[in-house]
Amino acid sequence: MLKRVREEDDIYSLYWGWEFPLEASHTATVVLPKNHELLSTEHLDPVKVSSHQNHVSATFEEDVSEGGVFKFLVVFSQKGVQLLEEAEDKFSKGEYADAKKTYQEAREFYLQFTDVYGRDIAMLLVDLTHYVKECDIKLAEEKYEEAVAAFDNEEYTTAQQLFQLAQDMYQTAGDTEKFNECQDFVNQCTQLLEEEELRTEAEALLSEGVTYYEQQQYEEAKTKFEEALAKFTELQDQEKIAECQE
Repeated sequence: MLKRVREEDDIYSLYWGWEFPLEASHTATVVLPKNHELLSTEHLDPVKVSSHQNHVSATFEEDVSEGGVFKFLVVFSQKGVQLLEEAEDKFSKGEYADAKKTYQEAREFYLQFTDVYGRDIAMLLVDLTHYVKECDIKLAEEKYEEAVAAFDNEEYTTAQQLFQLAQDMYQTAGDTEKFNECQDFVNQCTQLLEEEELRTEAEALLSEGVTYYEQQQYEEAKTKFEEALAKFTELQDQEKIAECQE
């Protein structure tokens, strides 16, 4: 008869035990609720585990001596199955951050067990680690595409920040090639931002020079034009160089 029922974190443990005064052979079959998987057993290993219409059945057999006890415990849950299904669904919908989190939860769940009926637990854990990495790559690709779009729109500050985020993600995913590619873009953004700042300073000096010139303050005007010329020369802007020299 059923002796004990325990539930913790959506994992169920059911213990059966029969006491018999005579020596006898005993057989018992346990049918789990729909979509639940058999995680482990204690006291007695099942002689057969099968599945039909999403119900797992486990059959136990034992020859019990006089005054002995026919007993076994089954541990089962739907949690792992649900987590895997949820993670796959989120990944297929492109919800990579949520998929990653759910794959990690599934991995933590299965780490509790050394063996699961119907699964190669070691391979499952390897696969789950791989799926988490795939989510990291997809998240990095999304961030990389955002960064490229900002770069193409000449939004270099935003692009630089996004490339750095993508770079961190690629590092987590172990993609060295994309990590280095992001670094190249970060360097380009740095250079372009420095050029923008230099051009802004040069334009301001040129404008000040024009103002002084119009006020007939020629010494001050000349100084500003020379300072602007130096900066436009660094920028290799031939048109502005000619304007300053004139």
